[in-house]
Amino acid sequence: MLNEIKLLTKVQICNYFGFNESRYSKDSSKRKKMYTAVIGIIIFGILICTQIGGTVSLLIDLGMTDMIPSVVGSTVSGLTFMLTFFRAGPTLFSLNSYEKTVCLPVKVKSIVISRFLNLYIYNMFFNIAAVGSTVVVGLMSSTLPISFYPAMLIGLFILPLLPMTLAVILGAFGYYLASKLPKKNVVSIVWQIGLMALILYISSSSNEISIESIEGQLVNQMTSIEKYYPMLKWFSDGFNENILLYLLFVLTSLVISLAVLMLISKFYKGICVGLSASSAKRNYKMKEQRSSSVFKTLYV
Repeated sequence: MLNEIKLLTKVQICNYFGFNESRYSKDSSKRKKMYTAVIGIIIFGILICTQIGGTVSLLIDLGMTDMIPSVVGSTVSGLTFMLTFFRAGPTLFSLNSYEKTVCLPVKVKSIVISRFLNLYIYNMFFNIAAVGSTVVVGLMSSTLPISFYPAMLIGLFILPLLPMTLAVILGAFGYYLASKLPKKNVVSIVWQIGLMALILYISSSSNEISIESIEGQLVNQMTSIEKYYPMLKWFSDGFNENILLYLLFVLTSLVISLAVLMLISKFYKGICVGLSASSAKRNYKMKEQRSSSVFKTLYV
């Protein structure tokens, strides 16, 4: 099974940004499309570095180093959720790739896990920019303890798991509803827009309290985020010599992610079959039938 996951993931990585297609194609427009996507990713990564680096530098200047794990963790989690939410459904339940892989001698679990890893690797580009800028600023300031850096590097690989899992659950549920209803595309689009509107409303309503000081406003925002995402507090408390909470955060992230992937694997084929089915109008009527010879049937 591990070999199957490795091979399927490798194939999907080769198709990032149309790389494999543009590599062997003579069409210059496909190469331009790939270059445009790569340049966009690089620019977005630079923006993340400047924003996170500037925020961490400000926290160090204000003497609020204990807030750095919470700020970085919330930023990485929010960014991962946003990027995964819109890609989870099309990546997990892509009908074109499903038809190609379902006929192969591989397990459904291998297909689901490999596509989850595809999303994970995609998000790592941006998470490296966020965590990397934090580590660089911390090393330049020389004010953070040595234990901060290995804990943050471990968090680089663990922090995306729970936001990705939540985004995958919501995306899979939306596609499950779409597979049961006739207007599949409309249902999935309305589901995504509705959820994003709800999330934006909750995030905006949590910041209604206005506090003049930067310190108080930041503490208030982190408290509001931890109220909806308590595992983030486990992560941040792990930097304050509470190693048990940090280990609990790591273990919870791994167990929940694996359990959700196993659950999606059970309904995976049914969702893909439902999405590929076409709806009928159900207004057909049986009329008079006639029988003919084989010769007449073929030529008339």
